[in-house]
Amino acid sequence: MVRGLVLSSFGYCLVAFWAVIPARASVGYIVNCCDNPSTVGVYATSNDQQTAEWNVGTNAVAAVFSPDGKTAYIANQGTNGTPGVPGSITVVDVYSGATVATIQVGYSLEWMVLSKDGSRLYVDSYDAAYYGHVVAIDTATNTVSQAVEFPGLQGGPMALTPDGSTLYTASGYGGPVGVLAIDTGSLSVITTVSINTVFGLAITPDGKYLYASAFGSPTGVDVAVIDTSTNAVVTTIPLSATSLGASVQISPDGSMVWVSESSFITVI
Repeated sequence: MVRGLVLSSFGYCLVAFWAVIPARASVGYIVNCCDNPSTVGVYATSNDQQTAEWNVGTNAVAAVFSPDGKTAYIANQGTNGTPGVPGSITVVDVYSGATVATIQVGYSLEWMVLSKDGSRLYVDSYDAAYYGHVVAIDTATNTVSQAVEFPGLQGGPMALTPDGSTLYTASGYGGPVGVLAIDTGSLSVITTVSINTVFGLAITPDGKYLYASAFGSPTGVDVAVIDTSTNAVVTTIPLSATSLGASVQISPDGSMVWVSESSFITVI
């Protein structure tokens, strides 16, 4: 099953993500999520050979890179056992592989998104049935600046407008089902865009449209196109009736959208 595209590939045990580091060749990073500690394998894409390995936190599941490519933020789910290990973010210097900081978040982390200027990192969590948090982290100090409870938040894909003003994340199962539009200044809900179970979110480079892959009705998966100025669905694009939509990614020039499905990728 294809569960990720281009910059992100999320699986049950592995997470693969790619970055082009300034003054270096393209480098691939693969996380093994289900160990304590988890590890990140660093691979040269020119020959597919592993060049390094980083130790990160417990059950690493996702990663994002700073705009300059110098810093990686690895989300660690932690454990829910007794005594348990709280969720955290491992901050890694990409050049050396050294851990710069470990940000204790305290929740079972799921997804992350970084602001365009790299100053704010947003994480959502799934802490218990029908209950989660959205957490804002100041990357200058590597500290949690806000954490807000969201009953009904299932923890899912996140997207951020280029100006950093609005955060989008999935919600369902016990709360409003759809996409939450959240004001990043207060972490309060602006509105909920009513869409069935959401698999992936991506915003166009100009910030005008949000693409959301979700269970459609009555056949399979649709991609909903949302106008971010009104938070209204302006059109839906049906996919294969047998598809299981997952990640969504938009090309840098905004001309194409890639949606991963059961065993293939749809290009819009």
